[in-house]
Amino acid sequence: MRARFLSVLSFVAGILFCFGAVIVLLNGFGAQSVVIAVSALVSLFASACFLVQYFFAKGEILRGGWTVWSIALYAVTGVLLFGCISSPLMRAADLIAAFSVFLGINRISAFLQLKKQSSQKNWASLLLGVLSALAGGIYFFLPVFAGYLLDFFIALFLILEGIYCGSIWLFAEREKNA
Repeated sequence: MRARFLSVLSFVAGILFCFGAVIVLLNGFGAQSVVIAVSALVSLFASACFLVQYFFAKGEILRGGWTVWSIALYAVTGVLLFGCISSPLMRAADLIAAFSVFLGINRISAFLQLKKQSSQKNWASLLLGVLSALAGGIYFFLPVFAGYLLDFFIALFLILEGIYCGSIWLFAEREKNA
């Protein structure tokens, strides 16, 4: 029952991530504050979801390598993104890019830990980790195009998170039916 509750939480978080990505893409370049607000809300909701998972699973989040640091990073990102709405000095894309890099590193390290502990390899975690790190890294190394790709990177980030959260739910369902 507890595992099903946690997997449903992950699925809901995934749906919201993908919904946030659609909002970002539909708003285009002219609604920066809306984009930032959606990103902030999604980040804060995710931190709450995974925090609940952390306590229910007693520190061992389903297949994701989620730690207190990951949860804190979500929460801090959400708060800072809200600050970006009223402060033009802070760039939301910078935060998203930095967060993507850290998240990617976290996913890759989680994959390596799983590889050492068991024979089952979490390839979804590795792939999304690499993609997240690349999404953030490309933004940092291509500043000329950053202004034009702001919405794209935020949407890509949210979509990757949605896929990952959804994959957690699918893995849990597959194991339950096996």
